[in-house]
This record gives sequence, C-alpha cells and structure tokens, in this order.
Amino acid sequence: MDNRTTAQGGSLHLFQVHGAVYHLQGPLKAPTGRDAAFSQIYLYDPLFAAQARTTRAEGLDTEIILALTQMFQECSPLIQMYKTAKERMEEAEERGREFRIIPNPQMQLVIESGADQRQENLPTSDEVALILPEEYGEAGCCDLVLAKRDNSGPVSERLTIINQNHASYLPMHYVLLFPNGELGWHWGWELRNENGQRQVVRMHQRAFYRFRLYPRTDEAMTIFQAK
Repeated sequence: MDNRTTAQGGSLHLFQVHGAVYHLQGPLKAPTGRDAAFSQIYLYDPLFAAQARTTRAEGLDTEIILALTQMFQECSPLIQMYKTAKERMEEAEERGREFRIIPNPQMQLVIESGADQRQENLPTSDEVALILPEEYGEAGCCDLVLAKRDNSGPVSERLTIINQNHASYLPMHYVLLFPNGELGWHWGWELRNENGQRQVVRMHQRAFYRFRLYPRTDEAMTIFQAK
C-alpha cells in the first residue's frame, strides 16, 4: 500500500493499493464464545436468526424479520427443493462419513467425501480465504451452488449449480424481491403474438426485463421500491 500522498499533507486522506484487493472469509460456524454474524446466522433456526440480526443491526424489527423468515418457509418452493450447508454437514456427521467442506476457486462451498478430517477440514479459527474476482471466469456474477433435497429416498449427493442464465438465479439471488420463487430470464423463453404463434427463436434478455419492469395495477411494486 502506497501512502506517500497522505504523508504530504494538505489533501484528502487517500491511499493507493498496488495489486489486488481480497475478501476475507471467516469460518462457516461462529467460533466458541463469539456471536454468529453475517452468513453464519443462516445456520440457525428462524427465531434465533431473527434475534441475532436485530441484535447486530439497530432499527430492525424482530417481528418483521421473523415474519419474513416464516413467509419464505411457507411460500418459497426453493426452500422445499434445496437444503442448507448445515443440514449436509449434520447428515454427513450422523452417517460417519469422512468429508470436508471447501471453497473452490469460484468461492463455492463444495463437500468432498473421503477426505481426512484431521488434515483437510476447514479451519476452526479465523484464517484467510481469498476471492480472486477476475482469475476464474467473468467478473460481476456469482454461481449459486445448491444441494437438492430428496424426500423420497436417499439424500442426493449431486450438487446443483445455478448460474446467471438459470431461471432460478433471480429468485435465489434476490430473495426478498421474489419470495414466491418467480422465475427469471432463461434461454427457453419464447416470444409469441396474441394468437400464440412464436415470433422469434427466443426472447432476448432486454425484452424480458422490459416486460418485468413495467408497472402493473394487479402486482406489488416490490421491485420499484427496492434499494
């Protein structure tokens, strides 16, 4: 870090960073003796999560946060389709599996079976994990990596990747804006006329978002009030 411009005085407090800026990722579970924060809160039940959020951030109404959490549990089909990282960990522990959860180069949480827990576990203390924004793929979007819930038999071991062109990307990335799991744009959308005849091979993203961003009297104005 170059702070020579600051040392000269008579100007705003500025500094120049050489190289790249990295993001520090803490442990998935809160260390012993510390309160859960940020993404760690998602690993707890709705009531505890609501209380933790309102404790860490002033001005939040616990009842509203809890109501939103319960609404998602009841309305969102995505919550019923996919399970959380905590459930996968508990599942693996109960079955006595050797496993580890690691962030891959795209910073996606991946569970690997057959790992030596004594040597390859995620660290239990705060250690540095890096995000390299432009080294792997395009910058500006993040793939969502999910584990499918299978209530009819053995738990599915296959992870599902939801990228920016997947229909479920919008409702999973902007949960509050699409609480019912409304689908976003995807390559399968087709544009048809009033007679139901297809006009083009597929609907382009620009046309889809123009349609979605048009105000309607029979639809909540959630998108237009988002900040």
